[in-house]
Amino acid sequence: MTGFDDYLARLLNSRIFITNAETRRFEGPFSTKSQVIKTNRFICVLQGSLFYQVADKEADIKKGTIIYVPATVHRVWRVAPQKSCTLIWNEFTTPAVETRWDKLVINDAINLPLEKTSFQRVLDLFESKKHSKTSRRLVIEGEIKAILGRFFSTLDFNQPHVAQGNLQPQLGEKA
Repeated sequence: MTGFDDYLARLLNSRIFITNAETRRFEGPFSTKSQVIKTNRFICVLQGSLFYQVADKEADIKKGTIIYVPATVHRVWRVAPQKSCTLIWNEFTTPAVETRWDKLVINDAINLPLEKTSFQRVLDLFESKKHSKTSRRLVIEGEIKAILGRFFSTLDFNQPHVAQGNLQPQLGEKA
């Protein structure tokens, strides 16, 4: 089992709590502040491209790519001048799973229509008031776990999908 297999197993066996879900178009030139993020980010690029930097490594992320950014990563990202980018993403915490890795994990969506639909479903449920809060949270957790499972199980270790760090994450359990 690889380090990512172990990490995926821990994610799928733990509680996942969504804290935000959004979709937005960003027009270049645009740049975030350099920051350490406090939640896991799962991002799907729907249109355009962006540059995502973790530590001193920068990756050019294009339409149809999904990126996973674990909590505690120091990052900045930008959209080039006269370019644009449309993203859909969710932010979540996993209290029982802690990562101590400084990396960005990148994977092309094998089935982009499925992933777009899944990300949109998470967003719709996050914004919905139709069902009880508990029911929404559980369905969102299931959707995120399905996306995570497809994402990590299809990583090609012969492709440069990690912008920074070694391929084996160091895992730790939070108390």
